[in-house]
Amino acid sequence: MVTNGVLKDEQQRIAIATELDKTLLVEAAAGTGKTTSLVTRMVALIREGKAEAQHIAAITFTRKAAAHLRQKFQNELEKAHAAEQAAEVKQRLARALDEIDRLYIGTIHSFCAQLIRERPVEAGIDPEFTEIEEAADIALRDMCWHEYADRLFVEESPMLRQLEAYGIEFDRLQATYNILCYYPDVTPVVAAAGKPDFNRARGAVSEFLGFAERVMPVDPPGDGWDSLQSRMRRALRLQKVLDTARDTEFVRLLEALDGSGTVVLKRWPDSDAAKDMKERFAEFRENVVGPALREWREYLHPILINAVTPAVNYFTDYRRTNALLNFQDLLMIARDLLKNNPRIRRYFRQRFSHLLVDEFQDTDPIQAELMLYLTGEDSHEMDWHRVKPAPGALFVVGDPKQSIYRFRRADIATYNRVREIVEGSGGEVITLSTNFRSVESICNSVNTTFDDIFPPQSTEEQAGQVHLHFRRPDGAGLAGIYKLEHSTSEIKNRLNINRINDAHIARTDADAIARWIRGAIDSGMEIQEGDGRSRKVEPGDFLIAVRRKRNLRKYTQALESLGIPFEITGAGGFAESEEIRNLMPFLKCVVDPDDAISVVAYLRGPLCGTEDSALLEYKLAGGSFNYISGAPTGVCSGIVEAFGFLREAREWSRKLPPAAAFARIFERLGILPDAACREFGNTRAGNLMKMLTLARSLSIEGESFAGIVMKLEELLSADIEEMGIEPGRSDAVRLMNLHKAKGLEAPVVFLADPTVMKDHDPEYYIDRASDPPRGHFVFWMPQGEFQKREIALPLDWESKAAFEGQFQDAEEDRLLYVAATRAMNILVVSVYLNESKKPAERQGPWCRLIDGSTPELPCMSIQALAGDEAQVDLSIEFPMAREKLTAVFDAARRPSYAVANVTKITHNTESVLIPRAERGHGSGWGRVLHGTLEALMRSPDIDVRLLVENGLRQEEMPVDDAGEIVRLVESVRSSEIWVKACSAEKRFVEVPFALNVPSADLGITDGPAETVLGGVVDLVYWDGESWIIVDYKSDVTVNRLRGLIDRYAPQVRCYQRYWEQLTGEPVRSALYFVDNGHVEWL
Repeated sequence: MVTNGVLKDEQQRIAIATELDKTLLVEAAAGTGKTTSLVTRMVALIREGKAEAQHIAAITFTRKAAAHLRQKFQNELEKAHAAEQAAEVKQRLARALDEIDRLYIGTIHSFCAQLIRERPVEAGIDPEFTEIEEAADIALRDMCWHEYADRLFVEESPMLRQLEAYGIEFDRLQATYNILCYYPDVTPVVAAAGKPDFNRARGAVSEFLGFAERVMPVDPPGDGWDSLQSRMRRALRLQKVLDTARDTEFVRLLEALDGSGTVVLKRWPDSDAAKDMKERFAEFRENVVGPALREWREYLHPILINAVTPAVNYFTDYRRTNALLNFQDLLMIARDLLKNNPRIRRYFRQRFSHLLVDEFQDTDPIQAELMLYLTGEDSHEMDWHRVKPAPGALFVVGDPKQSIYRFRRADIATYNRVREIVEGSGGEVITLSTNFRSVESICNSVNTTFDDIFPPQSTEEQAGQVHLHFRRPDGAGLAGIYKLEHSTSEIKNRLNINRINDAHIARTDADAIARWIRGAIDSGMEIQEGDGRSRKVEPGDFLIAVRRKRNLRKYTQALESLGIPFEITGAGGFAESEEIRNLMPFLKCVVDPDDAISVVAYLRGPLCGTEDSALLEYKLAGGSFNYISGAPTGVCSGIVEAFGFLREAREWSRKLPPAAAFARIFERLGILPDAACREFGNTRAGNLMKMLTLARSLSIEGESFAGIVMKLEELLSADIEEMGIEPGRSDAVRLMNLHKAKGLEAPVVFLADPTVMKDHDPEYYIDRASDPPRGHFVFWMPQGEFQKREIALPLDWESKAAFEGQFQDAEEDRLLYVAATRAMNILVVSVYLNESKKPAERQGPWCRLIDGSTPELPCMSIQALAGDEAQVDLSIEFPMAREKLTAVFDAARRPSYAVANVTKITHNTESVLIPRAERGHGSGWGRVLHGTLEALMRSPDIDVRLLVENGLRQEEMPVDDAGEIVRLVESVRSSEIWVKACSAEKRFVEVPFALNVPSADLGITDGPAETVLGGVVDLVYWDGESWIIVDYKSDVTVNRLRGLIDRYAPQVRCYQRYWEQLTGEPVRSALYFVDNGHVEWL
């Protein structure tokens, strides 16, 4: 709001340009001009002769922000020079323009690299060090983890045996290793906890499961088991098969009991008992399961920290040895360089007399230390909390209400501490509140909403509320906040479905937004600019922001389907690109002809399309999947042509510059036009263009073809964005996740994807009040696609997690503030009305931004797309084409071959049927027996009993059966057949086979003429004269041997017949009944 032409924060803005000898921290609310404040300060420093360009350093959050700041500074400097009348001042401004390239404007990481390069010896770093970007750092981190793990296995480290004793696989610790690597400045808390005594817990578990077994229904309810019954059934089954006297197996049982369970009363025989069960289970979890698991996980925590820390050190040592510095290295080395060397600190204090920092609310905590050491008056003070900046040397701009990068090390507590240091050193904190971005109704709505969210004054975890004062009235046309609401019934009717999931909600929302944008553009909707003039909207006036990126591609597809140009940021879709994934095996083949897996992937993939049958024939013909050696005669011509092209591409990669080789491969494959012609071709082809651009950039840097392919593969695991065919268009709708939208604005903003956000428990807590900071880290392992399970906890984690949870909740509020303040004219909030709730409930991450008075977004009608007006008469051609296509599709739908299994073919209704209850111990028992025999034939020295017990546990069967299976296995091992097989020159176990046979030969009269017959042979060996096929049978044979032979003989004879066809050599076969050792030769 403007009163009598004077801004509400006019005096604060004047102070920025005049209080040049005072340290200032400017808290600039959304849309109030943070960049303008920095530029104003920089120009004032030069105008007033407080600093020369070469002595000013301006730190930005991103490279893009640095480029924008540099351009804006130069523009304002030129304006100031042109308007200046005083000769001396004009000369200063002219000199600054001449020396503008000597002024530092860039990211904190680049700034740190510059400091280190100026003083590498004092920093203890190789002067030729290399800065590594985030994607390369992640790849290097993963490589070091695997190298360290491999070393442990090769050296047979005792630590691996210790972890195995606790039921922990070393690879499960990588997630925590990744986090520790991200916090090299933090010391992990290692507090020893005694080994828990589970005696009381064992008794309580046994008692509770006994009660559960008594009240549970015996037979499955008609509607199936409810979730509590399912949990109890699994726990009861595990209780029978696990050795709960062993702590690790008892913990496994506890974990099965650690989870909620829903009770559906009608599925229980006694509803009162069901209610009692529910109450007792909740009490049991709280008083027995939870405490026991917590004690166990606290006991494991120091053991696992000590197991992972050497891997973190290995990663650090590798970087230092090879002079590779990641972002955290740059910060820490530069910080230590200044902290520990007063002389160096004085040198850089003179080198950079004035330091200006943008977006300070999201800075790394180490940056706070570094900037205070660089601007401090006392060059000997080593405690950064006590450093006082020299008057006027430090100028910081930020907005604590927009601190949203805690997951990237940003820490609002550090911001608050710097705020105190500024005020305590004679500096001043000033607030900017006049919003130049959003119209009146948006500003007023934001003020009302966040009065209930932000506290009046800042707290440890949250910023204080600051009212926005609008500069722009609503004016004519649409303006303000609108809701785009999708109800359960609307989505069901529109998509013709009965049940709704997140994908349905996002798809409906994406289609509605795309249609509205299309309608607004087609209808010539006008928006009012900041100067009051109106104009028609363009695609570049729209920004779509989502809270999470999972569904972002649905919005790109909706826009592309309506011909709306777009640019996407924050989706990470490059790695998911089908075209990129299809191309990578080909490129890896070109690099390494011996990479048989990639060769087969290329041959089977869409770039070649070789059928599996052709690959099998090729292999049986003696073919090798090394394309250099060529292909045997008479094999599939497609494979021959593919190998020829691979050899040609390899020649290009060796003789041409890498970029030229990539371009020629792309051209020869024709993948760009193919991708562009498909659905969503703009994005498909754009991703390929991005790949080609990356290859060209790496080629210019001197990277080899093989090096480029390796780096491209690394980048597939990084969060790289998709790209359209025309990147960088200013007339395109922008799509991004909310974190990427910070600092941006648009006339029309859609807060999209109203799917429910799930809360995530904290994974760590950093205590920065300690020196050095101390970290409480949780060990967890993935469980399913989106869930995880804790395996080790630091002591007192519950209180630490609650404290960290408060910070996370506060950041969610700040994210909502960022979302609400991006729009200039129109803010559209998508919400989902869940009508399955009684009463109906609005859901989604943006719900708090609207209320009952928020108007619905007005409808927009879509005109015909360009090119649709001219209709061609196809009344004759269309029916003919449809008939022809129908015939083709009908032929394609008819199977050209059938698929059958030997067991199914031979065990037909005419076979001797043996009742299941009389066959023996069951299929699980048989699988353990067969698996043990297979493993023994491959590795004779294996521990049989251990193998059998592990197999039984995997099948969730009692380990008491181990003795009987071991007895049978030893009996087989002493048999004549086994001895001969072990001494045979050729022997194979569990051999799968498949071949084409006439369907009539199998008694199949209906369907295709050919059938692919498959099967698995238990054991086959060559005795010098013929192949011997042995099929183990685990059935009980007492009084039933002849019936079993009659049942199984056709199956083995079938194996014999078709093995003769495959090999062209004589075959004999036998049934081996392990129950009594009887061998029946067929």
